[in-house]
Amino acid sequence: MIAIMLENLIMQLQSIPMARDHSVPRGAQLFLQGSPVKSLFLVISGDICLQRHQTDGGFVILQRATSGDVLAEASLYSHHYHCHAIAQQNSRVCALPKASVIALLQKDHNFCRNWIMHLSREVQQARFR
Repeated sequence: MIAIMLENLIMQLQSIPMARDHSVPRGAQLFLQGSPVKSLFLVISGDICLQRHQTDGGFVILQRATSGDVLAEASLYSHHYHCHAIAQQNSRVCALPKASVIALLQKDHNFCRNWIMHLSREVQQARFR
């Protein structure tokens, strides 16, 4: 059941108007901490990490997103990203305009339910770790 809901969510995200696929080479930054949030990203292939840099020069990995994962979903209602997104290998993402995702959440009950289920699963996995 959860796998079907995730599949539905991915299909719904990819059907958002103005969703655009693009490549992110290994080592490239998809976005930087402090950049304005204009898009949400669905990872089509590859591996992208969210990294927050620490005052001691190190960093913490907040998320490791691979094929089928939504990257930085917590940023949807933020004005700026709170970390860097760095491709760990050649990757492909689907950029989803922030305004379009929010509009879909407001008008599509099925999408909203799938989104809530996705976020709940992410919180559960984070707590488990």
